[in-house]
Amino acid sequence: MKSFALVRALAVLVALLSAPIAQAGAGAPPPAGFEPAAIWDGLRQRSAPERVFAAACCKTCHKGKACGDSCISRNCTCHKPPGCACDG
Repeated sequence: MKSFALVRALAVLVALLSAPIAQAGAGAPPPAGFEPAAIWDGLRQRSAPERVFAAACCKTCHKGKACGDSCISRNCTCHKPPGCACDG
């Protein structure tokens, strides 16, 4: 249940970070008082750093290695562009 709360918090963060950009247009400065660093600091204080990192990964590879959005054997060569899978 805690992972759901973390994913929800990350979704809110993305929404907060993208809303001013969509409203202000490209190249416009962020609104006064907008501090994304404070939002990230709050997330890091509420959850262990490895959990915040894991929430950004669609899959964590323990036996193999990350390749795109999935895992492959460590002795294989990855031919996919970087994706959401992470080495763990």
